[in-house]
Amino acid sequence: ADAPQKVYNAQALMGEAAWNKVSGIVNRRLRDLKEQGGDSGETICEMLVGKGHCPKSIKVLMRDIKPSATGSPYRFKVAFFLYLIMRFYNKIDRRGFLRGKTVDDCINECHLPHET
Repeated sequence: ADAPQKVYNAQALMGEAAWNKVSGIVNRRLRDLKEQGGDSGETICEMLVGKGHCPKSIKVLMRDIKPSATGSPYRFKVAFFLYLIMRFYNKIDRRGFLRGKTVDDCINECHLPHET
């Protein structure tokens, strides 16, 4: 590849439906933060993942992103998607066994958007 963005394209990896869902969630939270007059990565992190369990690496990643910086919405979308994928991975017990009767049960219990 002749440019970094051609090596890794999160939107292409996620697929259009998942990207649109994650984008909608992140864009709403960024809009809420802007209306509140904030510009803190920590605040947006709490808005996206809540106060529940979140891997430390994801929290550190989100906290280091300044919401008003160029490219920050894209970076938040990628970090949030990674958080959702990690939640699902942990839910399938890291061994490939679903907790629940179906994949839909597992997805609903994780509170994940079906598109992701």
